[in-house]
Amino acid sequence: MEVERLVGERTRKILFETGLPNTDKTDFVFDDELTVTYGYIVIGKYFDKELIINLDENESIHCLYYKGDSAVLIFLNSSLSQFVQYIMLLADYCNKVMVVGRDGRHKYIEEWEKAMIEVDSDAFHDPKYWWGSVHEFLSHN
Repeated sequence: MEVERLVGERTRKILFETGLPNTDKTDFVFDDELTVTYGYIVIGKYFDKELIINLDENESIHCLYYKGDSAVLIFLNSSLSQFVQYIMLLADYCNKVMVVGRDGRHKYIEEWEKAMIEVDSDAFHDPKYWWGSVHEFLSHN
């Protein structure tokens, strides 16, 4: 398979052995079939945006969408393994909040933030603030 030749060992293991996490706690939907095109691999969707492994940027994970004729990339994580870890951290946070209720979420918000920064500080502190904004939104709603 072409994808296996294009990615590193860790990414290959996630894609072909471990698998991508399917959780109802996020709006990420992963494809059964991977599509290789123009320097990236499409692994799924986030609403109307494609989730991609960007082969031109060290296999970092982005959302890709088009604004007119221009492609727009939103950086999510530095690697597929870090993206998977972020999804699992988000799912864990949501599960904990379901148990304690919205009023008790503050008990876990700082723990979640520290874990995200430890896993992929670049993603949390990215200037476009994608994961940081998710964190901020969930900590206030």
